[in-house]
Amino acid sequence: MTEDEAIDRVGRGDAATTPEDAAAMRPWERIAALLRELPDIPEMDPGWEDRATARWQARRRRRLVLRISAIALVIVAAAWLLTLL
Repeated sequence: MTEDEAIDRVGRGDAATTPEDAAAMRPWERIAALLRELPDIPEMDPGWEDRATARWQARRRRRLVLRISAIALVIVAAAWLLTLL
């Protein structure tokens, strides 16, 4: 039995028919048991992807505005210094 077959059989809940099958399925049965013990993951609210994308885009816009403002401030300061000379 290949590893993929063992995983498939454990996933379906099939019993081992030979000692070799049992040996191949044993590690995957332990993993499956551990996964069953994990707590349920709560359902995400509908639209969470859109809200996450909107927050990400808002941060990008704020960083862009900050960069443009910093560049404009440097240009204005440089122009002011040049007028003093």
